[in-house]
Amino acid sequence: MKRSLSSFVLLLLLSSCGVAHQKKGGQSQVAGRSKKNQKHVLEDIKIQEAKQADIPIPMSATSLSRQYYADADRVMLGYRDYTLSPQDLVTFYEQEMERLGWRSIFAVSGYESMLQFAKPDRLCIVSIRPQSGGKSVEWVISAGFLGKKDMA
Repeated sequence: MKRSLSSFVLLLLLSSCGVAHQKKGGQSQVAGRSKKNQKHVLEDIKIQEAKQADIPIPMSATSLSRQYYADADRVMLGYRDYTLSPQDLVTFYEQEMERLGWRSIFAVSGYESMLQFAKPDRLCIVSIRPQSGGKSVEWVISAGFLGKKDMA
């Protein structure tokens, strides 16, 4: 229980970060604003999305490179959508995460919605916020392994 709570707090803190990171030589570095770096970050985001195949992403979503972080045990991916409402996203994640084998731990709704899901060795938090006066919605998915992941 203590490990789960500390993992949750870590993922929650990660989800509030808004800095784009990029892996180079085993070290995370802040990505620059140049087109070359932006392209590299977007390619890395696509790779991380493929690794997180059991976390659904709506087809209409656009990746936000400023909301990106990845290391060996955790990933944070941010998205924006102009067609879905915050409630549409809450419903989407509640239904699709269950379909993909995740168990809902808790859900909090208000101006910002926060959903937490778990699998035996993983934890996922989805934070959903309206943007631009309700014209769009942004969300951050933070996922990580509980405990040490065996890399063998």
